[in-house]
Amino acid sequence: MRLGWNRISDLAISFGLWLSRIPLGLFVVLSAAIVALKSPIIPVWVVGEVAEAFPEPVGKQSNVFVGILLWRLVGGNEYFAAVGLLAILAAVVVVWLCSSSKRMSSVDGRSQLLLALTWPPVLSGVAWFGYGTEFFPLGIAIAVLTQRKWIVAFGAVLASLSHPEIALASFTCLLVLSLAQPFGRFRLSALIGLLVSAPIWVASTAWMRANGAESRLDAFAINLREALEFAVSRDLLGLYAGWGIWWIVIIGSLGLMKRRDALITVVAAVGIPFLAMSLTLDGNRVFAGVGAATGLAVLWQIFETDENDGVRSKKTETAEITRTSAWTLGIVASATLVMPFVQYFFASPLVGFNWPYLRSLVGSLPLG
Repeated sequence: MRLGWNRISDLAISFGLWLSRIPLGLFVVLSAAIVALKSPIIPVWVVGEVAEAFPEPVGKQSNVFVGILLWRLVGGNEYFAAVGLLAILAAVVVVWLCSSSKRMSSVDGRSQLLLALTWPPVLSGVAWFGYGTEFFPLGIAIAVLTQRKWIVAFGAVLASLSHPEIALASFTCLLVLSLAQPFGRFRLSALIGLLVSAPIWVASTAWMRANGAESRLDAFAINLREALEFAVSRDLLGLYAGWGIWWIVIIGSLGLMKRRDALITVVAAVGIPFLAMSLTLDGNRVFAGVGAATGLAVLWQIFETDENDGVRSKKTETAEITRTSAWTLGIVASATLVMPFVQYFFASPLVGFNWPYLRSLVGSLPLG
């Protein structure tokens, strides 16, 4: 058994070292292309309907205010798609830049790039493109991974105006996580996020109810039974879809913690997001959003070395650092290549790229 594990570790190190020698620009392009070609896409375009009716709320999606504002400013699918994709790309860059103090060009930086590209809110943002929440991942990334209070507040406002309910739940999970010793530094960010998201959620819910529109709180009560039935039918695939390849981040982090801290992490990163997913009809899009802030904090905990926090012992030998970083890159890259990307559209799982949608999209372009 040990010989088999050693063989796997050696292969991962060799693969990671090989990947580290690829020019950074080429590595970025290949990584983005592989992730894009493996990602399911579920075009919904809900934002257009609610944006055209705004300021009259017409349903529970009427409080995706950033998406609505963007739609009204640019006026239509084509420009909205361009700006929305740029927002998701910006979220990837923020996660890549800020998830640790290491240089982007380092071996660990390449692992962080792959994890930024496969961060569940990014994948669900692309999969459910047109829902109006394309700026939510960027807002969460700014709020969690920056330290200046006004920047954290800006990120919290952006996330909360993109999706008030999910932002409130995500910052709540982060506050729970901050009770674990390695994550105490995120408590202020969680509190700022809650102070911003809670009033926005309350105000938007009251606004929709006052105008006779169904809020998400109303939809939750109406759809609870059906959602629970779907939750049972999803089984383990639904749980896997929540974090996807980021399960290696969540599980890997638990080995670096004391038992109490690990239990708190499981509650914040798995228990609460899975419960939220099980009580709604939108599948792992809800899991990804609720766990968004927690996932970034865990990613920081793995890659940021800090002896005072006891998170990870700092390596002093360059060869050992390179070997450990190469192993991490090899494992993350292998997971990206091999593990499936799954998105649940209500009760139906979608695995892989939506090629018919791509063909219809290309066919609609004015090419001459």
